[in-house]
Amino acid sequence: MEFGLHSGSMQWIAKVLEGDRGWKRRGKREKKGGGGRGLADGGRDTTWHAPWYTLYMAVRKRISNHLLLVEAKDAESQGDGSRAITLYQQAVENDPLEEQAWQRLMILHRKQKDYKGELKVINLALKTYETHAREAQRQWLQQHKKGA
Repeated sequence: MEFGLHSGSMQWIAKVLEGDRGWKRRGKREKKGGGGRGLADGGRDTTWHAPWYTLYMAVRKRISNHLLLVEAKDAESQGDGSRAITLYQQAVENDPLEEQAWQRLMILHRKQKDYKGELKVINLALKTYETHAREAQRQWLQQHKKGA
């Protein structure tokens, strides 16, 4: 399985997935020589995560979703439709914009002649994508108030 990352990144990801998370959270931010504001003088919460931790969580989520899709496809090829549906539903819960999972859910419901289930999946996918588009538009408008 190739993710387009160099071996150092893959080793780091493997270490992260094994559960070595002792370094994900930093301690209290110390007040620097009169310049910073601590909690005592009205500052914000000082617990933070480094930018790489955000990347780590995104990569971890992407890998776990990819593994769910692979496992669901295997279950589907073995003829276990109900297990495949469950796995695709988990993939959609992890990433609501996972188009492949939505498509396979629709196809599996159609193959099982569960037309009402297929229609529910279609409507839920449409609602999810509409909600995402509205939210993206709202965020864009907030960021570009002068241009809008």
